[in-house]
Amino acid sequence: MTPIKTISLWKAAFFCPGPRPLSRLYCFGVVLTVTSLLAAVLFAAIRGFWQINELPSGEKWSSCTCQLVNRKESYNEKCSRIRTLDAFITRIQSDPEDLRNYTSPGIEEFKAGLAGLKIQQTKLQGDSIQRSLPGLIVLLALTIAFSLLAARLTVRHASHIGLISPSAKELSGWKWPFWIFVLALFSLQEFRELKTSVLAQHKIWFGWQSFCLCTPAWIASQFMALGAYVVISYPACLIWCLSRNSYRPNKLERDFSDGAWGVGGYVLFAQTWSLSMFILLLVPILLWIRSNSQYVSLIYLLPTVGLLFGAAIVAARLLRNVIQLRLMYQNELQSLGSWTKIQAINPPPDPTSSFLGDRWWNLPAVILATIASFWAVIEWSGIGKLLEGLLFGGH
Repeated sequence: MTPIKTISLWKAAFFCPGPRPLSRLYCFGVVLTVTSLLAAVLFAAIRGFWQINELPSGEKWSSCTCQLVNRKESYNEKCSRIRTLDAFITRIQSDPEDLRNYTSPGIEEFKAGLAGLKIQQTKLQGDSIQRSLPGLIVLLALTIAFSLLAARLTVRHASHIGLISPSAKELSGWKWPFWIFVLALFSLQEFRELKTSVLAQHKIWFGWQSFCLCTPAWIASQFMALGAYVVISYPACLIWCLSRNSYRPNKLERDFSDGAWGVGGYVLFAQTWSLSMFILLLVPILLWIRSNSQYVSLIYLLPTVGLLFGAAIVAARLLRNVIQLRLMYQNELQSLGSWTKIQAINPPPDPTSSFLGDRWWNLPAVILATIASFWAVIEWSGIGKLLEGLLFGGH
């Protein structure tokens, strides 16, 4: 393979559109995420958390001492209940007289309760590196890959309709939204960590990177989270910039070849990315809730709620631009004269109707229906269970 072809393939696989400083920040985020993950694993492995077979005492901070007392009590209580329930199930299965007193569904309920207790015991004991690292690697790899893919698809779509060039190098005013995204998401992350890991006394979920199990690994994990938010903010910043008023078409052309007053491409762009943002964010949220809501507080979703809030603002900006196009269309119709003259001219239909619909409730109904349909396909195809097993260990 010639050097030119090698360079072309490398560019095709790893090209980051946008201004060069923004592209470099994405690459910096990838490097920070990977190196911080390696550092966290190294720190935790040195402390002996590669495989956890007993209840580790963890750090000696004052908050961790209180946390350890509550954790030991809960852990011992779960162990006692597991032994009692396990002996009970063994007895009724081995004794025909006892077995006749319980139906098969009743026994299955006992077994499901035993499995749930064992999961709670594991979470109190602490998820080992060996157990949780594969899911974490998959999650970070998907975050990095999908952020780049979302950025490239956004720029490709925008360049196809003539908003920007294919490289998007001319995109300006990206710095303040980028850093607001990063700092806002990271601040929510740190608030959550302080609430659930550093200061919490009654905590029911411990990982090898928990503050009270391995503080150095926890610190490295915060840098890993910062790198991930830098990566995520890259496509978020691009779509934010493209949702500005300056990229909205400023005139309608009745005889334009697209049959949509020359703005059909922009309306499709706004519609596509308004829906896609919510789908890409809500699917992992729903998977996480289904997998873990019975074991942990929903405050763990705080950074993702921040992402949803940002997506809602971007969608509102795109919606505002399309509403402006509808007002322009209505003004164009009024300028044509009476309804008889309008019918005689037979202008193209409202170019925004595919996105806004004819009534106010059409748009939220379309968004909810699209998300529900997408989720139904994931559940029906088994992709949901597959992703749940990869990312959350099947819990």
